[in-house]
Amino acid sequence: MQNALNWLAARGTLLLPISLLLGLFWPDLAALLRPLLAPTVAFMLAVLMTRVDADAALAHIKNPLVPILGLIWACVVIPVLFAGALWLLDVAMGVSFSAGIVLALFFWASSPPIFSSAPLSYIMRLDGALSLGFLLAAIFIHPIVTPFFTAAFTSGAVSLSPVVLSWRLAVLIGGAAICALAARKWLGPKRLRELGPAMDGLNVLSMIIFAIAIMDGIGARLLENPVFAASLMGFVFVLALLVHVITTALFWRNGKKLALTLGFSSCGRNIAMAIGALGTTVPPDTWLFFAIIQFPIYCLPAFLKPIYDRILPHR
Repeated sequence: MQNALNWLAARGTLLLPISLLLGLFWPDLAALLRPLLAPTVAFMLAVLMTRVDADAALAHIKNPLVPILGLIWACVVIPVLFAGALWLLDVAMGVSFSAGIVLALFFWASSPPIFSSAPLSYIMRLDGALSLGFLLAAIFIHPIVTPFFTAAFTSGAVSLSPVVLSWRLAVLIGGAAICALAARKWLGPKRLRELGPAMDGLNVLSMIIFAIAIMDGIGARLLENPVFAASLMGFVFVLALLVHVITTALFWRNGKKLALTLGFSSCGRNIAMAIGALGTTVPPDTWLFFAIIQFPIYCLPAFLKPIYDRILPHR
């Protein structure tokens, strides 16, 4: 079993995009796995918290003020800017989005980075400790900021009250943290190091299940309205890149590596926990956005790494 998990970990970057396509072209499998979304998200979060040594990582962050400012920018200021941009588009240009897309946008803008942002940061020669600290801090403020912004700006598009949504997110995150603390205590530091690649393999397996399940019904939506789906695909890629560029530019004076790390962490958001808290009863456009946003999440690292290699000094 451990060898199989190690094999999955080594081939995760190849298997994950394939999983998205598998969910698209095998709709029965996607429908079968969809009920597993919420438990899969909880499991991924618990494995992540078990795998990482948060204290060691946070100890390597040289200036905590800058990551705190990055966190405020990414999870508070960006959603406010989204609200302003949507209002301006509506008033000045008469352009409006469906309630489902608006809901998805605010979920995305206020969510923490993807779980894989920290390990990917190490691979791409960014600041892995900063990325991990940013990720964990964003996870723990998620039950506060996301319910607030969805209640304030989405006009009741989600049936849950902000208090219930906040409670569900807190239970999801708190439960995962308790399980992780128990697992770390039971396994001990030495065994945790030995099982590191296998735990990465568990996360890859969980992400495969998630990627397939979130494609439930998406193939039919793509065929039903390919122009809208293609437009949304282009929009989410531009959105992710724009957030990356603006965030990097804002923090550039603090150092290239720090700025690029915050930019990378800000452009790939983890809406999985929102799905875990909401269940699968979300507006169709929200579900379509959640599915399509997976493509830049899985594809952009391959595009960005050569750029980082050119910008960052080789040592």
